[in-house]
Amino acid sequence: MNKNILIFSISALSLLSCNSDDDTPETEIKKYPESFILTQNGESTTTKITYNDKMQIIGYSEPNSNITFRYQDDRVVEVRENNTSVPYVLQYTNGILSGLKHYSNAHPVTYNSQQNSYSVGNLLSFGLEGKDIVYVNNVSENEKFVYDNNRKGPLYNLPDKNLFPVTLFSTFQYYYLSTRPIQSIILSNNGKQNILSSENTYDSDGYITSMTLKSSTEEVLRVEYKYLQK
Repeated sequence: MNKNILIFSISALSLLSCNSDDDTPETEIKKYPESFILTQNGESTTTKITYNDKMQIIGYSEPNSNITFRYQDDRVVEVRENNTSVPYVLQYTNGILSGLKHYSNAHPVTYNSQQNSYSVGNLLSFGLEGKDIVYVNNVSENEKFVYDNNRKGPLYNLPDKNLFPVTLFSTFQYYYLSTRPIQSIILSNNGKQNILSSENTYDSDGYITSMTLKSSTEEVLRVEYKYLQK
């Protein structure tokens, strides 16, 4: 009788142990873009992306150029091109971008909380949907972005509350880097409109692996992404 009780107890403990193991959630593997290859007009350029220990983007590097970012209180406060001595300085008021300065040129930034949009002096205005840029208007052209909400863009896992300082203030990176994949870009200039449609491919985890932007049937550019895992 005692032997049977002992066997029953061991079996019960084994069962509980198995159930406990089954209930343990699997650790999610997150992917971050390590680099991307941009092909345009028959030429390809590789851009490498570097991060700090918080997985915030601190730099882009290409064969002939680089851009670096400096953070303070988890906000980008400096953008430096090609290791120049004078950076672009981002100024904040109560945590909201309120100014942009380069050399002696200072541009006030106005934030519209109802529309989640910014105006940078008389240079440009842009709007956000979540962390992604949905439009950019400047003196020469208006750009509108449509995203796929069901898939993962290259910046899907980045922790920053605001990503536009590392995409908008860095030579058109917002065309290639976003939390959601781009479906289309609508360009308007002097009453004329050009729609760029995106053909995307994805990996088994739902992350975008390539994007081909086309105007009608003509390829405008192609981007291929390489990821690192954490």
